Amino acid sequence: MKGSTRLFLVVVIASVVAAPGAARAWSTQGGETLQTSENAAHAGTGFPWALQTGYHMPLIHNFELIPSFGFYYGQNTTVPLVGTTLTAGLKFRLLQTGKFHLALMGEPGFLMNFHPGVFLFGLVLGLPQVLGTYNFTNAFSLHFGLRMPIAIVFGRKGVPTFAHIPILAHLGMEYAVSSSVNIFAKMDMGVSIAAASGGSEAEFSPAFIFGGAFRF
Repeated sequence: MKGSTRLFLVVVIASVVAAPGAARAWSTQGGETLQTSENAAHAGTGFPWALQTGYHMPLIHNFELIPSFGFYYGQNTTVPLVGTTLTAGLKFRLLQTGKFHLALMGEPGFLMNFHPGVFLFGLVLGLPQVLGTYNFTNAFSLHFGLRMPIAIVFGRKGVPTFAHIPILAHLGMEYAVSSSVNIFAKMDMGVSIAAASGGSEAEFSPAFIFGGAFRF
């Protein structure tokens, strides 16, 4: 865990020092939204996500629709726990002041858990989430925020219905390789609460994702 955090910080510092010039800062993973003339796609992998993808479609100047698909192999510190998510991200930029962007986001959709045990289906609320971005240069952006992507998982065959309530601090960076290609690294750290009628329990909940984005 400490090694992964150290690597993340090294990447951030190296990116700032080596940042090339770019026509205009843009990012996909934080509080910034794209211009209405642009679309972008991103894909990443890490823990607990084997694959996490999304397509960014700005509908108006400060609002994006982001259909997303994810395939996970763990949850909190439990492996294996295998399933998929299908969500429609809704990002609304509240504020843009110079290089600073602030947005609210939700990710409503569905989850399906296949292994271990019985098949489980759930509704993802994916909110509330508050995301911020600061563009240090035209090539380097720092992301931060607080995420509580709540989900309701419906019980069956002895598994009770429960609410999955993560409370996560978010930190990330995004770096422009070219005017059309960004790379990113991001992590969430916090606790995840499983609340059912018979009681609740909390676990440490880490997540790391590394990937790239392409702007059309």
